[in-house]
Amino acid sequence: MSYRNEDFWIEVNLENLCANYDAVRKTVGGKKGVMAVVKADAYGHGMVETAKALESHGADYLAVSHFGEGKLLRENGIKMPVLLMTPALPEYYKEIVSLDLMPSLDRMENLKALSQAAGDRSVGFHLKVNTGMNRFGVDCDEIEDLLAALQSYPNLFLAGVFSHLPTALRKDHPQTTAQIKKFHDAVEKIRSCVDYDFDVHLCNSAGAITHPEARWDYVRVGTLLYGQFPAAFLQGTIDLRPTWQAKARILETRQVAPGETVGYGADFRVRSQMRLGVIPVGYHDGFGVQPPLNNVSFKVFVKQGLRLFRGFLRKRPNHQVYYGKKPLPVIGRIAMQTTVVSLEHTDAGVGDIVDVPLRRTATAPTVKKIYM
Repeated sequence: MSYRNEDFWIEVNLENLCANYDAVRKTVGGKKGVMAVVKADAYGHGMVETAKALESHGADYLAVSHFGEGKLLRENGIKMPVLLMTPALPEYYKEIVSLDLMPSLDRMENLKALSQAAGDRSVGFHLKVNTGMNRFGVDCDEIEDLLAALQSYPNLFLAGVFSHLPTALRKDHPQTTAQIKKFHDAVEKIRSCVDYDFDVHLCNSAGAITHPEARWDYVRVGTLLYGQFPAAFLQGTIDLRPTWQAKARILETRQVAPGETVGYGADFRVRSQMRLGVIPVGYHDGFGVQPPLNNVSFKVFVKQGLRLFRGFLRKRPNHQVYYGKKPLPVIGRIAMQTTVVSLEHTDAGVGDIVDVPLRRTATAPTVKKIYM
């Protein structure tokens, strides 16, 4: 059983989200349109509500990561095409077929299981190709063998081919160029083996902007759909509207004297009289949470270290919330469900509302959403 914190919520503007869809489709869409990516609870917007809005708006296609996400959409009445971008385990094939979800596949040995699940139905799948990310996907030198094996299963057909660009958000990255070439060659090889049409898609949000030659039939867009640009150098390339804002009420205020400490670990010591406020938001809700940088290159390590060091020299807080346009720095540690902020030089008081910058995909699903 989950609960709702009534003093912390997210406002989602579905009208703006649909406007962003139109802008993306018009500006960087593929020949057939846009696959709207609604994985990870639609990037914190609420997957079911977002999918319903897009379906009513006439969107072309939806894409999710996992079978469970696609199942949830069908259970909530979504009827439009849904691609499962992550190849599912064969044990889920029967349900995937019965729910009319579009599976992805990257292993020749799974053709038999999918064929058995299909029975007397004709079932398509999207072939995921590994062009360099080395996460999922059939290797390019195994494609012909897989397509030859496909001939043994007349109830299966190739509905699409796709891959993924992990470096497209970096300007002019050579790996992206190499992957596009590799994918193009793979598609041509597949076309020489298959005597019918199939959908082709490669670009994510960043790639759709930076590599128009690689848009093919569809672009798979998540970040742009939700009003954000995947990299700073892409800002303003499309007219996007804001879709998401977390808000919280100030629960308490207090004056704290010099020499006192604030929060866990007594990390922050007050130097002069301060007026502080408490908001009901913490790391449990996603505030202050960032993805870990594991096994990063030395270049990335240095870049992150310099960013933190510059912030230290400028005495800029790592985290802050906003009262109107006024930034309120976080004081002390962010706790599990509460955070202390400075109210200095403001008239903010108990019950007033602040905007809370959160990483959307890290936001707890228990946070109440209000749809505009």
